[in-house]
Amino acid sequence: MCHITILANDYGFFLLGLPIFFDYYTYHNMDGPYIGYIPLAGSSKPFLELGTIPTQFLLPIKHNYIVEYGPTLILVALGYAAYYYLLPKFRTQWGDKTWQFYTACAVTVVIIIIVYYVSFNLIVKHFGDDSTTNIPEDPSNI
Repeated sequence: MCHITILANDYGFFLLGLPIFFDYYTYHNMDGPYIGYIPLAGSSKPFLELGTIPTQFLLPIKHNYIVEYGPTLILVALGYAAYYYLLPKFRTQWGDKTWQFYTACAVTVVIIIIVYYVSFNLIVKHFGDDSTTNIPEDPSNI
């Protein structure tokens, strides 16, 4: 069973992973970068052991607005063109409630979806970031 525990504090930071801290006395040194843990008396939790220092660091993801918003702008432009250009042409050619009108509208929607997915893949291919992770290979140049 998973519980979300949120505690109010005046420290200016959030306590994440609080269930891990249960049955441990936790000491937060507010003057330096130090947190200490020791099992409470009667606790079945073991003493913590010193681990290895991480060699990889997570970096913030850089936003690429062309990739994020480009396909949506293309979709909006195609929808605008279809609504204000193609739909009146369909109405004058076939009338409002005929099967040809509904078929033409459905085909237009399918074409817009296909163009959207093709443009999305092309935009990601040409403007997207080739890396699939935000973990640098060499953390020494951070």
